[in-house]
Amino acid sequence: MQFGGYVTITLLLNWMLTQFDNFLVGKWLAIRDLGIYNTALTLVTRVFLFLIFPILPVYYARSCQFTSRNDKIDFYLNAKRILSFFVFPLIVLLVNISPFVEILILGAKWKDISFAITYLSLAGLIHLWALISGFFKSLGKPNIDTKITFINVLISLPIWLFAIQYGLKFFLISRLLTTFVFAVVNTYFEIKEIKVGILEIMMIYSKPLFATLVMAVCGIICTKLLFLNRYDLISLLCIVFVPFVVYLLSYYFIDRKTFLQLKDKVLNIFTN
Repeated sequence: MQFGGYVTITLLLNWMLTQFDNFLVGKWLAIRDLGIYNTALTLVTRVFLFLIFPILPVYYARSCQFTSRNDKIDFYLNAKRILSFFVFPLIVLLVNISPFVEILILGAKWKDISFAITYLSLAGLIHLWALISGFFKSLGKPNIDTKITFINVLISLPIWLFAIQYGLKFFLISRLLTTFVFAVVNTYFEIKEIKVGILEIMMIYSKPLFATLVMAVCGIICTKLLFLNRYDLISLLCIVFVPFVVYLLSYYFIDRKTFLQLKDKVLNIFTN
């Protein structure tokens, strides 16, 4: 009963967190701003959910099969490593295509939607902790997830309420700011429970982050120098595929062994 109670409270808090931003934009800003925000949020959310949503129930079910706490921790860290392998380049990919969505796909009436897509994509960093809820539940500690969500709600709502009064762009910047707060809060409880140092957690991110920076530079070179800010279908296809191939090659050259291990884990970790 207590387990279910904590899960229910967490779901309610998450619902409040995911709905409050739309409420604020609709209440304080113009219909056009709400349309821009909603469209950008839907695009970014669906892209991340396409990657993450199928993993969540499978991860939780698989983690619950382990009887040893250390096995659950190892499984979580391995799954987190795979998640970071995809989340970082996905953020850059969405940022790269944002001007194409505005200029090529939607048109002049959707001016500033690229700004919204960019900042909401950067806020997608929070998906690095998408598995943390299932991890704590598998340990029989859903109360920790409730604490994390409650703290996030307590911090985010006042910041968003203040920021919305200064327009959509300021509100989007505040969304990104609270994402970094989420990251700190989640990492604190993560380290406290797993009992590892911050350096060990950061090492999980270091290689995909470095390869992503190379990918981002490649995207800038393609857009500014090769395509000369030309937003057509050929340029869109190139900005999607060329930087991602560069990302894969960069990761491969940084650590070939880990890259091959990750490839095998992506294929097998949830099917064995």
